[in-house]
Amino acid sequence: DELLPVGYFHVVLTLPADLRALAMAFRSVVLGAMMQAAPDVIATLCRDEEHLGAEVGQLTVLHTWKRDLGWHPHVHLIVTAGGWDDRHQRWIPAKTYGSTKKPFLLPAAVLRAAFQRQMRTLLLRAYRQGRFSDGPTTGFPELADLAAFTARLDQSIAKPWVLRIEPPFGGPVQVLKYLGAYVGRVAISPSR
Repeated sequence: DELLPVGYFHVVLTLPADLRALAMAFRSVVLGAMMQAAPDVIATLCRDEEHLGAEVGQLTVLHTWKRDLGWHPHVHLIVTAGGWDDRHQRWIPAKTYGSTKKPFLLPAAVLRAAFQRQMRTLLLRAYRQGRFSDGPTTGFPELADLAAFTARLDQSIAKPWVLRIEPPFGGPVQVLKYLGAYVGRVAISPSR
């Protein structure tokens, strides 16, 4: 009932395998950074006139496991296919591309790079604030000093992280039902 009568995109941003052990050991720091970075970069990029020039609506849900129960932190976002331009008091629909005029939210490469840079910024800030000292530092030589941690993050963001942007399969209601299972109840049944 609360969905706007507009199109939506389903965005998935994934933490790379080389940072998953750090996320397991320092969950609140790394997963918190993911939950902050993902909607922030989408909102910032969509506000930019080059991409949309409007404020999009978003719903963000954190998943930490794959279907096979393997540790796999990733963020799902449902984002409106357009946004509100407060300055002109109007709705701006998502841009379209190609002969089929498919809606287009953001270039994947631009969103990926922005998310990776924001994660680097947030994790370095957390390191400077001493938030990585309350946990198991053995097994994480990169936590020895700021230079080592910075080098480790730079190495990770030099590679493209997994990202997906697409209109939701079956529509936004189906994605909300899927994500709602993780918000409203235990997502993994006792039989699994």
